[in-house]
Amino acid sequence: PARIQTHNKDIEAENVAGQIDIANSHGNVKVTLNQPPREAINITNDSGEVDVALPSRSSFQISAYSRSGEVESDFSDEGLHTSGGEQDGRLEGQVNAKSGGPLPKITITSSYGTISLRKSS
Repeated sequence: PARIQTHNKDIEAENVAGQIDIANSHGNVKVTLNQPPREAINITNDSGEVDVALPSRSSFQISAYSRSGEVESDFSDEGLHTSGGEQDGRLEGQVNAKSGGPLPKITITSSYGTISLRKSS
C-alpha cells in the first residue's frame, strides 16, 4: 500500500494503484487514479481541500465527511446520498454497485475544507 503522512504540505498523487493511506494537516490533497480503484483509499486531512478523481466507470463505496466544509461529487447514483451543506458536508453510499462483488471503500475525512469527488474520464 501507498502511505503518505505529512504536515504543512500539499500532496499530489497521480496514477496511483493499490491501497492508499494519506494523512495530512494544513495542506491540500489531490489524488488522481487512471484505473478504477480495486483497494481501499483512506484520506484524512485536518485543514485543507481534498480532491479525488476517479474514472467514470469506477465502482466503489464512499464515506466522505467534512466537519466544517462541503462535499461535492461529479458522480450520481441512486445508492449515493449527500447531506449537510457548506458546513457539515457528507457523502455516503455506493456507485455502480452492479458487479455483485465487494466494492473498494473510499473514506475521506476533513476538519476544515471542501472534499471533491470528480470524474477523471
